[in-house]
Amino acid sequence: MFDNLVTYHIHKRHPLPANDALAYQYVLAGNGVFVRAETRFFTALLPVTACTVRGLPPLRPQFQRLVPRIPARLLDAVLADARRARRLDHGLSEVLYQFHHQGRAVEVKKPSQQTTPTSVATSVTTAVADADRIICDLHSHGNMRAFFSQTDNADEQGARLYAVIGRVDSGPEMRLRVGVYGYWLALPLTAVFTNNGPSKIYTRRKKMTNNGHNNGRAANDDYTGFTYELEEPIAVKGFSVTYDRKFNTGNFESLNPAITIWVKSIVPEGEAFDLHHAKERVRRMARENVRAQLLRLQGNPEVVFLGLQPPLSGPTVFTGAGSPDPIFVRTVSVSLTYKVNLGDYNSITLGYTDWHDVRYVAHSPGELHMALDRMWQSLWANVEDEISRAQGKGGSGGFFGLPAITVEDLTGSSKESANGHGFVVPAMPAASARPVNGRHI
Repeated sequence: MFDNLVTYHIHKRHPLPANDALAYQYVLAGNGVFVRAETRFFTALLPVTACTVRGLPPLRPQFQRLVPRIPARLLDAVLADARRARRLDHGLSEVLYQFHHQGRAVEVKKPSQQTTPTSVATSVTTAVADADRIICDLHSHGNMRAFFSQTDNADEQGARLYAVIGRVDSGPEMRLRVGVYGYWLALPLTAVFTNNGPSKIYTRRKKMTNNGHNNGRAANDDYTGFTYELEEPIAVKGFSVTYDRKFNTGNFESLNPAITIWVKSIVPEGEAFDLHHAKERVRRMARENVRAQLLRLQGNPEVVFLGLQPPLSGPTVFTGAGSPDPIFVRTVSVSLTYKVNLGDYNSITLGYTDWHDVRYVAHSPGELHMALDRMWQSLWANVEDEISRAQGKGGSGGFFGLPAITVEDLTGSSKESANGHGFVVPAMPAASARPVNGRHI
C-alpha cells in the first residue's frame, strides 16, 4: 500500500538527497550500510553493518536536532523522583519518564505504569496517544549501572531518543542513544540536553570501524566493530599541534621548518564539539605552513593559505546550523633551520624560532594568514642575512623584526600605478622608524 514506507538508496556522491521514505531509508555507502530517518525532533543516519564497497564514497554517522535542547534541570527532577521510588524493603523500582517537546517548551511526565525492581511497563493506549509529542524515553535502573539491556533493545523499536539512568543513590550515571526502528547510535548527553545534569559518568560514543558488526541487538549495546571513545569525562579546553619536517634539498643541504599551533576552545562548559574535525583543520594548517617554506626556497610562485580554514559549512553531528567556530588559534611558534654548504667541506646551520600571540587576529582567517606570513618573513630575513655574512658578502640589509603591513592608499595620489589607479605602496620604513616587534611606537 505504501511503496515508500521503506526505501533504498545507493550513495554515489555528496550530499545525500532528501529522504523520500515515510519510515526509514537504507543507504549503501563505501564503508557499509546505513539507515536514516527524520522525525519532527531530529534527523539521524546510523550505521547498520560495515563493509567495503569499492567506488562509493563513505559516510559518517550523523545526528541533528531540529528543536532546542532539553533543559538539563529536568534531569535533576527525574533523579530526585527516581530516588523516591522505594519499595518496602527500601530497594528501588525501575521508573519510566517521558520528555514531551512542544517547540520551545519541554515537560517531563511519568505515565501510568507498573514497576518492579527490574522492569517497567505502560499501557499500549498511553504509548500510542502521546507518541507524536515524545522526544525521549528515560527509565531508571535504580542502583544498578546505566546500560541498555536485551529487554530495552526489544522494547525500544521506534524513531526516538532513549536514555537510562543508574546508580541513583551513589554516583548517578546516564547513557543516551538515538533509535531508528531497531538500530541505535550512542550520543553524548549534550547532543540533546543543555548540559550533563547530575550525571558523574557520561555517555560513551562509538565510532564505526571497517570490521563487521551487528546493529546493536546484543545486550549492553556492545556492538562488534565499534570502538569506544570516552568523551564526556574530559572537558577539552584546548590542544596543540606540532609539525616539524626536514627536507633534503641536495648538495648536502637541508631545510627544516617547524610550527607549533596552540588552540583554545570557546565551547561552554559541558557542551560538545567535533574535536576530530577541529584537529584535522589545525593539522592541515601546520602542514601548509611548512610546505610553503619549501616552496619559497624553491622559488615556486604557488600561493599557500597559511591561516586556519573555517569549519565545514552547515550543521555537524553535535551542533546546529550557524554555530560559531568552536576553536581559535591562541599562540603560534614558528621555527626555521637551514643547513647550507659553503664549499671546501664547510657548512653553516642556522636556526631561529619565534613565539607569537595571535588571538587578536584569530577571528579572521585572512588576518591570521597575513600574521603568519610576516612571522616567516622575519625568520627568512635572519637566515638570509647570516648566510650572506658566512659567504663573505656582508650583511643583507634585511629587516629582522616583523615586517610592516603594506597598505594601499586608494583615496588618490599624485603618483599613478601601472594600471592607472592612483595609490602608493609605502616602502619599508627607514632604520630609525622601524617598528618594535612589528608595532610602530
